[in-house]
Amino acid sequence: MDADVVPIIFIWVLQNVARTSGYTFVDTTWTTGLEVSEYESYKNMRLFKFEVPDDTVRAVFSMKAIVKGNDRCPNRKISVNIQEGGYPLHNTSSDIFPDKFYLNRSMSISLPGISTDAHSTSTELYLSVPKPGSYFAGAFISEDKDGKSDGITQKEFKEVCHYFITITMLSYTKQGTQQMATSQNNAVQLGPHGGGMYRMFMPNDVWRYVISINKCVVHTNLSQCPVVLYTRSASFPVLRGRDKDTHLMNCTDAGIPCRSTVHSPLAGTWLYLYINNTYNATVDLILSVLPDECLSINSAPQRRSQLQSPISSDSQVTVTVFPMNEDSQTNRTAANTTETQVLYNVTNQEGKCAIGTLGRFQGPGDFRAQFWPHVEDVALASTVVIPVGSKVVWSYEILPQSDAGGTLHISVHINSSSMPIKPYNTSVKVCIMRGRLPLDDTGVTCPDTNMLSPNTSDGDSSESEDLYIPYPESGRWYMGLQALCYEFDALSNQTKPVLCTNYTLLDLHVSLSPCVDGECGKYGECRAYSSGMNIYSTCVCFTGYHGYGCTDTSQALPESVQLLQTMLLTLSNLFFIPGIVLAIYRRFYVEAFVYAFNMFFSTFYHACDRNRLYTWCLMKYDTLSFCDFYGSIMSFWVTIIIMARLPDEAKWFLHMLGALGISIGVEYDRYSLPAFIVPFAIAAVVTFGSWMYQCRKRRSCYPSKKRWLCYLLPGILLAGIGLCVFAFAETDENYAYTHSVWHFTIASSVFFLLPPRRRKSGMEYASFDNTTSSLDVTTVPTSSHLVMVPSDGIVQSQPDTNSII
Repeated sequence: MDADVVPIIFIWVLQNVARTSGYTFVDTTWTTGLEVSEYESYKNMRLFKFEVPDDTVRAVFSMKAIVKGNDRCPNRKISVNIQEGGYPLHNTSSDIFPDKFYLNRSMSISLPGISTDAHSTSTELYLSVPKPGSYFAGAFISEDKDGKSDGITQKEFKEVCHYFITITMLSYTKQGTQQMATSQNNAVQLGPHGGGMYRMFMPNDVWRYVISINKCVVHTNLSQCPVVLYTRSASFPVLRGRDKDTHLMNCTDAGIPCRSTVHSPLAGTWLYLYINNTYNATVDLILSVLPDECLSINSAPQRRSQLQSPISSDSQVTVTVFPMNEDSQTNRTAANTTETQVLYNVTNQEGKCAIGTLGRFQGPGDFRAQFWPHVEDVALASTVVIPVGSKVVWSYEILPQSDAGGTLHISVHINSSSMPIKPYNTSVKVCIMRGRLPLDDTGVTCPDTNMLSPNTSDGDSSESEDLYIPYPESGRWYMGLQALCYEFDALSNQTKPVLCTNYTLLDLHVSLSPCVDGECGKYGECRAYSSGMNIYSTCVCFTGYHGYGCTDTSQALPESVQLLQTMLLTLSNLFFIPGIVLAIYRRFYVEAFVYAFNMFFSTFYHACDRNRLYTWCLMKYDTLSFCDFYGSIMSFWVTIIIMARLPDEAKWFLHMLGALGISIGVEYDRYSLPAFIVPFAIAAVVTFGSWMYQCRKRRSCYPSKKRWLCYLLPGILLAGIGLCVFAFAETDENYAYTHSVWHFTIASSVFFLLPPRRRKSGMEYASFDNTTSSLDVTTVPTSSHLVMVPSDGIVQSQPDTNSII
């Protein structure tokens, strides 16, 4: 069945299921047979984007893989990774990604084995109550060759097999969800054993909310409140089974008011509540949800001309940022009176925090941006002052298209050199989370994988704590900062917290760049690719290195081997020198120039090979590539044409014909087999045709048997060996060695195939057997003269030098 027909049938079936189940069928997104390839690096990932709407109860992904080609095409396994909010990662094992990479994703699913067998059915993935937003699917052909390497085969000899996958997504929503208001009482009535779904919108800067049932009236004499409440951010709560995002509050055994506090909810989204009456009677409730927001740093600050020291956290939350200075952005001192302090009068009550937004400053090129603190549209430097013990949060926005394909880099460092000398050490808790403020009642908190902890006791104050996030998920990210003080207790041999009396200076750098800080190290190149409308950066590694940053050395070649391979590929071209010298000696100057051209550009083409560590480019890589292929084919052409028995005018015409025709073929497709075969075949037909004519004219073998045995057959054998190695024996692993053999055999064959030296007295080239000159002469004796009869029949006479005058 054709891949485009599958989604139509699938949609029709699920539409009918939706009508009978009480859900509303909302949206359908499908792709039409997009081609996938085998995974070598992330450049082979085929990306699809889907949108899940609000109030979605179920999303269904249907995947069907097929192969198009002849009957000999093997069935392959296609893997599909689905990720919410960002591009999916292929492999998150520690040996694939460099150190300090954060690899936890909010929701990621991998389907490893979708077969292209024509008899296999489509694969379905059901997501129950998914979060709304963008979902990305990445597809590629799984590696299933047991590590065997494919040969570098000319594309005309390859099996033409194309593998496609169709992905269809259908979403079902539940309409009629009632809305509530936050920060006020809401009246709810539940029927016997009844329940209701409600939702309310949470603000962007909420770090916790308190849900409270303030009044519960049961229409019987039951004294308890038989109500169980489920809450979940962004999507409907999960009522059965375990779900880490669903919060349950059971008021059956609790008194009234019944309260519960939820920390770090998803901010800036809907909060869904399902209220369930477990008793066989009507219940009237008064319910409230009180969100607790951080106070904004970026709004209406008070400015002071100099930094006050110390900054106490007893009466106010103080957050300080320094203006940008062109001479220095990080080496700032607290005593500099020209700096500007931004003071925020926030009463340091329990549960209060301060939040600011990092301004976005777009850099040149794709995936390049810097995020700086800013106040009232004024860009500020990266050094911030945080009060000890207070909770401070900075937020920044990752855009879905322009940022998703880069790498987010967060670097923090305590600027102890600019801080007052203190009798204790200071550490800063830095926690990064997407969509949630990383706070609870005790301060900044989050899993260890999201945490950075720079401190002043590390010894080297110049070192920073770094965290990289590959292909960051879009949305708002939050970074919580909290400074703590401690000292070492010699008696217990442990550290203990102490009361801080001073502020902490923190250098904060948040940036977005392609690959890993715009680079891939010594063993790779950072490149940008696109799949549909999705653009991303990735490292293209060489010499056996793999991984996101080309740091996986499991299959890497030693540098000595890489140097040997580079030397072989470049210096093996020097085998053309004997052929060039011989061509000059025999006065084949055009041919000698072509061989020298080929040797020169082949040497520098391989020296500029972008897939190797040791490279040096004389000019643009594409120019070197064109000249290398053009010179190689021209060397074949002029060598075969010079072997032909033709007048000089015909050879000059053929040389020009070859130069023009080969340039067109090389520019059209230099990697195709016809670019080699067509010039070789034409030149061979011309040469063998001229030889057959000479054989017929002479009634004897031409060239001579001696010439065949001693020169032509060895030359043809060397060229044939080189062609066989080039066409059938080369693989990615042995390319340097087999291609060097190709250089040697082709260059050495020229030494045997060049015809004898050109005669000084004639305009034509000498024949292969050296038995006749350019003028066939027959001598006829006469009485007084030697009459010379040329082959054209015109009789000329010269005096007999032996006669008596």
